[in-house]
Order: sequence, then structure tokens, then C-alpha cells
Amino acid sequence: MGAARPAGGLLLTAAALWAQSGVPPLDLRPDWRRIGSSAVEMSLAALATGPVERVWYAPDGAALLIRTSSGKTFESRDFESWTASGDGLVPPPLPEAPALRKPEPAALVRAHPGHPARLYALGRSVYRSEDAGRSWANLTAWRQDSILGDGMHDLAVSPRNPDEIAVANDFGVWRSVDGGASWSGLNDALPNLPVRRLLSLPRGMNGARVMLDRAGVETEIEWTPGERVAWKPNAGGERDARRKRDLSEALRTKVTAWAEVSPYLYAGAADGRIWVSADEGRTWLDPRAGSGAAVEALWVDPGDARRALAALAAGDGPRLLRTVNGGLFWDDISANLPNAPLHGVAADRVSGAVYAAGDRGLFFALAELRAAGPAPRWVPVGGSLPAAAVKDVRLDEEGNQIYVALEGQGVFAATAPHRQLDPRVVSAADYTARPAAAGARRRVQGGRGAWGRAGG
Repeated sequence: MGAARPAGGLLLTAAALWAQSGVPPLDLRPDWRRIGSSAVEMSLAALATGPVERVWYAPDGAALLIRTSSGKTFESRDFESWTASGDGLVPPPLPEAPALRKPEPAALVRAHPGHPARLYALGRSVYRSEDAGRSWANLTAWRQDSILGDGMHDLAVSPRNPDEIAVANDFGVWRSVDGGASWSGLNDALPNLPVRRLLSLPRGMNGARVMLDRAGVETEIEWTPGERVAWKPNAGGERDARRKRDLSEALRTKVTAWAEVSPYLYAGAADGRIWVSADEGRTWLDPRAGSGAAVEALWVDPGDARRALAALAAGDGPRLLRTVNGGLFWDDISANLPNAPLHGVAADRVSGAVYAAGDRGLFFALAELRAAGPAPRWVPVGGSLPAAAVKDVRLDEEGNQIYVALEGQGVFAATAPHRQLDPRVVSAADYTARPAAAGARRRVQGGRGAWGRAGG
């Protein structure tokens, strides 16, 4: 199947038409599909998710409500599915119940109003007492670990059943209906996956790898091909964290982002400074002066490593920077991007398409990546993508597919909108451009196919 290839003036022509008409030259409403779920298999009592700070029951005990570490509140009435809480109001913590003694010095003690002798306590584990705190039974310890995970934050007792309790911790929300003898997780459908970075994209037999930030602890997880239930920890995946630690020691600062295309190595710091090395880190240019906003992501042109983009978590001012000379000079191309932190950036060097991910969503522009020039015009990318902060964005190697990491929601993918400027025929299985075998299914990426021809 044939597809017309653009002339060298693709970027200039599309950008010029955009400037004259004020209308983007392509449809920015792609059809997104979810990659994986929002739950993680962590070898606990059930599937886990991200941190939950508060948990409480409705006054009649018919609903359970929570607040996640990102500040969102959710409600469940069937103790399986969750909906965003309409009012978002969080009640103040209940006063602690009196106890003869605590199982841990700093444990939080709760009681059912009609059963003052039945106490529950929350510390490193969950405990129950039947004698007002004289003795305690540990409900969650298994050898040296907790079957609910670490980082306990809150405990609630159902007002209609003293045997029903719920616990919030760094791994989600958990419920017992038999006084803590057994536990179930309520995390399968809870949109609370704290994904922060896309580390690798699905390709062939390799799955997607992402970085979670659970209460300041970074963890790599993977969605393997054929998986249908949950993300799994990636035991051997520590390259990103290890590289940031090494660069932080070498540059004597906290490195928050890095990227390399040999021999160039880029490193961004928590204070906004950006270092560039042209010899794989042996020597460094003087850094770009910091603005106080952390460098969240770096993109480097794989064909010419002197060209790079940097996304900063700044509320206003420079939020997206460009260099075309290996860091000798950075110019601000934020232009009309919303005044909100950015977390990710990706670009297609051929078309000049740039995607910026941030707290206000995903944005697109056609920018000059080969030389300094005017800042581009940015427009939002919509479609079926859930409303949430976008924590990262990446394009596959061919620039056919775009992937985003959404706060709480997980990972989504779609045909990259800029592909409409340059349609390609790709494999229908993995969207890569390669020769077709007999019987292989093909797909036109970025356009509609009207006819095809094979073998002359």
C-alpha cells in the first residue's frame, strides 16, 4: 500500500498554514487505549495501588470513603468500584479511643461506639484487643513483613459492624469483615496508580516499564505481553534510579532528570540547572542557571544530540526550553502553554512535532528543532483521554505511537496526531514499519487506506 511522503518543507508548510488560519493542521482528538490496569501485584494480601492517606465510613456504614495522597477523594458503596466523591469534604480524624496500653508507643487506637472493649490499633501492623487494650493480637504480621504492606496511615471501624474495619496505607486501601482474621484489597478498580515516568515502551516481546513514586520511594513495574490483571515489579530495573544517584554525586546536586545520545549526556537538577557533557560525562559545560523549578524531563534528538528539550515543573515563566547547540544556549518556547508545571516532553525530529505533558494536560506544537526560532503555538490534545495530570509522554522509535502516563489512571496509547502529516503503512500487530510477510495484516498509521497492492 502506498503513502505519499512529504517534501522537505513539511514543517514550514504546516506551521505556516497553522499561523494563517489559527486552526491546527491535524485532528488532535486521538482514540486512546489503556495499556495495563491501575493495580500492582506486590505479593500482599491482594492487588495494591498507590498511597491512601485517609479512610472513613459514611455515618450509616453503607459507603466507604478515602482520600489518596494526591488529594483526591473517592467513594465506594459496593466495596469494589469507586467514584469520585462529589463534595470532596474530608472529616477531621476521630479522637483516639482509650486503651489500658498500646501495642506500639505511637499506635493509633480506634473503637466501635457500642463495643468499648473491642479495640483496633494501627502502627507498623494492625492489632485487635478484646479486653480494652490489656492484650493485643497482631492481625497483619507475617514473619518480618506486613501482608498489607508498609506505611500505615489510617484505620476506620464500620459504625454498623464492629467486625468490619478498613485500613489506608502506602499500598492502597484494605478491608476486613471478620475482625482482621482475613483481608481483601479494594484497589483493583481504584484510579490511584502513582506512575511518574515512562521508562520503556511495548515492542515485540518486551512490555511497558514505568516508574512509580510511592511516598517518595521509586519502584519500577512492568506490564508484560499477554498480562491481563496487574503490573508486576521489575526486579532488575534500577538503571534510571542508579544513574540519577551517580550523576547527583558527580555534579554535587540532586539530579532529577537525565538523557543521553552518545557522546552527549544531559542532566537536569531539582533547582532548574542543566548540565551538558559532550564526552559521556568526563567533562561538563557550565550549567544553565537554575530558576528554582526542577527539571522533570529531557528529550535529546537521536540524530543530532546537540538538539534537546527540557521540561520544568514551574508554575509560570520558562517551562519548556530548547537548545540547538549542545547546551551553550537555551531559549524558552513555553509561549502560550498554561501556567502550570510540566513533567514530560517528547518530539519527532522529522516533522518538528513536540508534545508537552503537565498538570493541565497534554499539549502539541510544531516547533523548529534544528535552529533557534520563534516559540510555537500550543494547543491541547484531547480525545478519549481521562481528565488527569499527565506525568510523562513518549513517542515510539518510528514516531507512530504516542504514550502518556496519567496520574492515578495509568498508561494510555494512541496513534500520534502528527502522523496525519506523514501517513505510514505499519504492522497491525505492533505498529512498526517493516516489510510485510505473506498473510500479514497491515495498518495505515495517520490516514485512511483506500486500496492496496502487493506483488505488483
